[in-house]
Amino acid sequence: MLLTCALLLALNYVKLERNPFHGRLSWQHYEAEEGIKIRYAVFLLALVLAWAFSTNEFNFYYNQGHYLDRLLLVILAFLVLVNPVFATLFVVYAVLIVSQYNYPDLLNYSWFDKKLLFKVLLLFSVFNSFSLFVRFRPTHFIFLTLCLIGSDYFFAGMSKLVAGGRVIDWGLKNQVHNLFVSSYINGWITFIDRPTLLQIASGMRLLDIPLQVVTLIFELGGLLLVAGRRISIIMLSGAILLHFGIFLSSGIFFWKWILLDLSMIVVFLKYPSTVNRFLFTRRNAILSVLVIVLGHNYLSETNTGWFDTRVNNFYEFEAIDTNGTIRPIARGLWAPYDIPFAQDRFFFLNADKIIAGTYGTHGNVGIALALNRAESVEEIEALWEEYGGSRYSESDARIFDDFVRTFIGNANEYIGSPPLPIPHAPHHITSLAQENAYNSDVPIETVRIRYVETFYDGENIIVLEDKVVREIKID
Repeated sequence: MLLTCALLLALNYVKLERNPFHGRLSWQHYEAEEGIKIRYAVFLLALVLAWAFSTNEFNFYYNQGHYLDRLLLVILAFLVLVNPVFATLFVVYAVLIVSQYNYPDLLNYSWFDKKLLFKVLLLFSVFNSFSLFVRFRPTHFIFLTLCLIGSDYFFAGMSKLVAGGRVIDWGLKNQVHNLFVSSYINGWITFIDRPTLLQIASGMRLLDIPLQVVTLIFELGGLLLVAGRRISIIMLSGAILLHFGIFLSSGIFFWKWILLDLSMIVVFLKYPSTVNRFLFTRRNAILSVLVIVLGHNYLSETNTGWFDTRVNNFYEFEAIDTNGTIRPIARGLWAPYDIPFAQDRFFFLNADKIIAGTYGTHGNVGIALALNRAESVEEIEALWEEYGGSRYSESDARIFDDFVRTFIGNANEYIGSPPLPIPHAPHHITSLAQENAYNSDVPIETVRIRYVETFYDGENIIVLEDKVVREIKID
């Protein structure tokens, strides 16, 4: 990549009579015809990813801070302002850095919150390479960027429409207030006392259908991002408000998507006449619908069609330190692997039947509705027995044991002399620590894992089961 980028930069800057590529790989070449300063939009995306991954917590699994890698990532982000060639080098380097979290693969590290930004930067890299031979305008890039954004939102809405037996099932039958309760159980807004939170959840029932209908409007509205400047601004603004609503109700914060949406809105507001003339045309609007609708054939969108239920099953980690004290381990302590620990998909750790996924979600409308109709513990336990299934895997559990043993064992070495503290960017999923949580003050001798099942009956949160399923001795 370094050699390739060096060659491209040479082709751009070396002024020779026989060099037909001179000046083609420059921001001036991109922006000359329309005057839209897309360099700042591309730079913003690079800066967002650089902020997110240059400030990640020390990786105790590898026992590395990767400080040189962080510095290079930031430098490459700022070099994007100098020449668009650096955007290609930046995105490839960023992918390499983030890919460290794919291991061990059983953690199922999620790229969902950042994948869209990578798509846009990769798209620009393609534009940049082909601009040696073809003349592109900024609106060409903006057009396909809107198609990428629109496809992700549109597919999210469509996956909700097809989640049930009928297209109206998710909008009319889902109970989004259950997500609010499950998020609380998993560590969100724990500063609110339980009676108050349950009162809020009870009041939110009246908003279930309106909130779900609004969600569908703005997600499916991704199909209209090239229909017109005002329509696009409205839909992008609605998507931003939707993300803030998701954050308030669950602690899941799509701040990277918000900044991407904002960058497009700023472009539309700053260059209204240019984008109306070259971007928001009838031909482009029709073409964008085709690109977005067919996006699931060539883009790897993530399915977001599920139903929120009253049940929850999750894992709590506890530290038994060298003094014999037992304290809960906050999910944030596992950062930069905080996303897998917040999503809590460690179903391979015990042989119990599992009936719901992350935060009590379920993909089957019939089972979800049955769980939400249940009014007693006996009914829930019967459904659990009938529809639940075990995902236990001793081989995966042993791999996970090794991960925990390595991570905590390395973390123990830094007690009293922590790694260089770097203020990190907002986490994708916020999970607050309990008051008596372990705070890295004493070495951990054993990590104990508890499996917990809960049931929200509409008034109270009932613990169905709470048992220790695994103890991992730290070497």
